[in-house]
Amino acid sequence: PQPTPTASLTPTAPPIVSPRCPDARARLLRPGVNEAVTGSVQIVGSANADRFDYYKLEFKPSGSAGDPTFIFSSQQPVANGVLGAWNVSGLPAGAYTLYLRTVDLTGNFGECSVQVQVGRP
Repeated sequence: PQPTPTASLTPTAPPIVSPRCPDARARLLRPGVNEAVTGSVQIVGSANADRFDYYKLEFKPSGSAGDPTFIFSSQQPVANGVLGAWNVSGLPAGAYTLYLRTVDLTGNFGECSVQVQVGRP
């Protein structure tokens, strides 16, 4: 008799879904919605506006009260590129919300946010 061939399944990572950011002034592409992140996380997207002044990246545990924690700020607009890096190594595992805010010279702002899972590969 011939041996019966068996199929083996290789697990695949779920697809990365960019957050929905209706404001064109602030767009996040990576990390994606509920993406598992560890170490230094490259933040990719766009930050631009008419009369652009600056953008900033911040985070806080998802659902928590209070102000977010500052990560990085720049006065250079970015189009579909690296906005900054976020080192999550010292954070307790769990859900966090990452914020991108752009501000123009009149003080108006655009915002995009995404929830990620820290420390869960």
